[in-house]
Amino acid sequence: MRITVVGGGSWGSAFASLLAERGHEVTLACRDPEQARAIVETGRNPRYVPEADLSEVAARPLEEAGTEGAELVCLAVPSTAFREVAEGLPGRSGGSAWRIGETSITAAPADSGSSRPHLRPRRSARR
Repeated sequence: MRITVVGGGSWGSAFASLLAERGHEVTLACRDPEQARAIVETGRNPRYVPEADLSEVAARPLEEAGTEGAELVCLAVPSTAFREVAEGLPGRSGGSAWRIGETSITAAPADSGSSRPHLRPRRSARR
């Protein structure tokens, strides 16, 4: 499966490593281009999780990572950055909701004072 993990911190790096170990084609999208370069050069994330093997992970700056070809996109970012990151993903086609299985994740309105995502069951057309 082609998976893009957005967020080159501890959680995103560890998750990307685990997915690659399990045979998935993984791209790790990093906010900092220098961090992506270091991961490509060393196969490690020296800033956050130096012990995680990222040699089979394609690390890219977020702007170059692309999500269009991914079968799964995972956001591994702090909740305070979720809205900004989700809305800024390359290849995103507008709107504020992402459908994941039977759950709709919608970012809180900008003026609500909350950056936490809201989870709602998707309503089925069949009743």
